[in-house]
Amino acid sequence: MSCPGDWAGLATTLRRHTALLPVLGMDCEWVSEEGRARPVALLQLATAGGLVVLARLLTCGPLPPDVRRVLADPEVFKVGVAVAADSRKLLAGWGLEVGGCVDLRHLAVEVGGAGDRLGLEGLADSVLGIRLDKEWGVRAGDWEAATLDPRQVAYAANDALVAVAILWELLHTHFTATWAAAAASLLWDEARLVAEVAALLARFVDLEFSSKEGRARAREGRGVTPPLAAKGRHHNSTRKSPLYHNCMLQAPDGQVLCTCDTKKARWYVAKGIGEVVTEEPLVVRLRFEPSGRPEGKAGEYYLSVKPNICVVCGASEAYLRKNVVPHEYRRYFPAVMKDHQSHDVLLMCVHCHQVSNLHDGQLRRRLAEECGVILGKDEPVKLHENFQLKRVRSAGRALQANRRRASIPANRLVELQAVLLEHFGVEQEGLTEELVDEAAGANFLEENGEYVPQSRAVVQHFLEASGRSLLQLETRWRRHFIHTMKPRFLPELWSVDHQEERLGVKAKENRIDLAQYRLATTGVAKGEGFDLEQYRSTRGAQLGVNPEAGELNSRESSPDIRELVNPEVREPAAGI
Repeated sequence: MSCPGDWAGLATTLRRHTALLPVLGMDCEWVSEEGRARPVALLQLATAGGLVVLARLLTCGPLPPDVRRVLADPEVFKVGVAVAADSRKLLAGWGLEVGGCVDLRHLAVEVGGAGDRLGLEGLADSVLGIRLDKEWGVRAGDWEAATLDPRQVAYAANDALVAVAILWELLHTHFTATWAAAAASLLWDEARLVAEVAALLARFVDLEFSSKEGRARAREGRGVTPPLAAKGRHHNSTRKSPLYHNCMLQAPDGQVLCTCDTKKARWYVAKGIGEVVTEEPLVVRLRFEPSGRPEGKAGEYYLSVKPNICVVCGASEAYLRKNVVPHEYRRYFPAVMKDHQSHDVLLMCVHCHQVSNLHDGQLRRRLAEECGVILGKDEPVKLHENFQLKRVRSAGRALQANRRRASIPANRLVELQAVLLEHFGVEQEGLTEELVDEAAGANFLEENGEYVPQSRAVVQHFLEASGRSLLQLETRWRRHFIHTMKPRFLPELWSVDHQEERLGVKAKENRIDLAQYRLATTGVAKGEGFDLEQYRSTRGAQLGVNPEAGELNSRESSPDIRELVNPEVREPAAGI
């Protein structure tokens, strides 16, 4: 389409095609001038029914409202390679909002067999067995020309059509991965097929693809892996026992206080401060009055029985714990916000857990941008390299190796020795093998005293920014989890506003430190000089109870209800 009149009837046809299967192959072409990309000149769309729309945005006039709605609809999936980047170009250049972008490379890695050629040309070859015309002269041609030549038109149409064809083949491979799955898929009607396709694609909506990590995953056949891997493999090992034992703790009068794990329930019995009411299910009644009882919906959450399944897909094997609010942020929260954190620790299967971690990386970047925190190659580092010491270590290691090989030329040997002579302040005869060994083991990394972790800077911003609060930051992460993962099996009464409800009840009863409550709800005035690290080191910051209410002195004899929560699920109490 090159002029406004060309849209007549096409918008209705496009909507009809996407109503049958909500998928659009999408690609964009533009002209680069002196290394800078101009606005998108050509938008290519293709449906599963074979309709191809080539919209020359420079001349075709404003897109009809129906077409704009299709593009913005998050439930109509736009598939291709780097479609998220294309969507940003369309928004920046033409104000076109594009929702539901799915990069085919995620699905190709998930299904497997695509190798490490993950561009559109490579996927077309490995998945479909066809060769695309990617000759440089066509790809970098003049897409703003008055008339596109036939080869340009074919090139542009094929890019959008092939994206749909690749998707269809990957879907087929996924849904027929086993004999049982293939047999089950034969019984699907049209509505079930659309639902299954949507459920699979929704996991990758608006998820950026890292070429480096993607190729590594494709070679290793591991599927999706987190971009921000935890230190040490044990953090990502699957659980070998249930997270939820669903044992019950009762008050002396029989009121249910919470569910907990078997070990915790047995501990009360072993200490003589609890007695077994029933063994199956295990119910233990306390012999003392707890300092608090569950109140409202927030309190009722801890009474509910929770199944040991992935909250996203329902898988019941090989699950991991997912911190909905990452610990790197929560560790800087006041103690009143760190009690009862089993609410934000959910079970997820390995795949859903890894996809969720990828989405979390995007929110980290957005928070950093909003709070003025530098990310990327210019981000402040915790450790500096002392280049002089690095040079000394390098010279020491070279001289060490030369003891065995004696292969360093004489002039270079003099240069290396000179580095050590200068560093240690000795003459030639004082350069012993011991000094060479000391130089070879030199540590050239030094702590950066000005380093501030990104998470701490974000928490500080929410503490000080007008109209923001730590409760809002916590809620932001919960909404992000709901939006990106669309969990279908969340525990009953799980709520994005859980903390606000819980703290509101405790504050009303004067059972928490009200200074901490104010930090959580209203923060501090900007410029007040609130030192978050210094605050974390104070004893009062580690206790969430109200010191004026006498609860500190009664905790030994009358534990708070928060002490009854499953210790395997709670966040550690050390540090705020």
